Amino acid sequence: MEKVDRLVQHAYSKIFIENLHFLNTDLESIKRLILNNQKLLSNKLDKVLFISDLAEKLKSDKIDEAVKQRQTYGEVLMNDYKEIETLYNWLKANTNEEKESFLNLLNNSDISTYKWEIEEDKLSFLFDKLRGDFISVNTTLDSFTFAFSGRPLQEVREKIQWVKYSKNRFPNKKSITDLIDILLSKNIIIKDANLKKVDELKILNTLFCSKDGEMIFTNSNFTSTGKTSEFRMDLEKIINSIL
Repeated sequence: MEKVDRLVQHAYSKIFIENLHFLNTDLESIKRLILNNQKLLSNKLDKVLFISDLAEKLKSDKIDEAVKQRQTYGEVLMNDYKEIETLYNWLKANTNEEKESFLNLLNNSDISTYKWEIEEDKLSFLFDKLRGDFISVNTTLDSFTFAFSGRPLQEVREKIQWVKYSKNRFPNKKSITDLIDILLSKNIIIKDANLKKVDELKILNTLFCSKDGEMIFTNSNFTSTGKTSEFRMDLEKIINSIL
């Protein structure tokens, strides 16, 4: 995972001039640079994560910021924004080409889900408070409780449909990792102490989806100090209310 992170940072630094939204060369050259970096990875999963992480970083650092500036300053940045959006769409398409094999890798996992550690009735309380705002009304209590049952991940039959979206109209995956992070930090759930980062990605990818279908979680979606979703405080309040 560290090698993937390093290559993402390296490729990103070659694509953009520091602190600017302008691409520093033509799109075809950028695509070749990205694919050449991807070839440095031998693992199939790492190759997909590299493209996915780069796409997520491009979206969060450039597209989201360009949208904000467009709203403030009008059309002045639109030529650059369109180029950036073209590159982002290419990255997403590149990821989608390998999506099926990627998901097959995830589904072959024999790891287990998170394990609920406090009173069982509080799990249904949490479900009720999240349902409709964070979780689709079409998501069943059984699928939600399975995510915290400690059972083998391969037994999942139905995913939790997450309906919280960011202002850019993309599923807010970081709010999901915020939810898990808060529950872990309060010892409400536990996970295998030896769980690797790649296995956590497998858990999230297997348990959650959006209303549009599959979501692919990457390293950039994990909650870290100073990098949480705008819904973190709302989730804190909900979780505190069930204790």
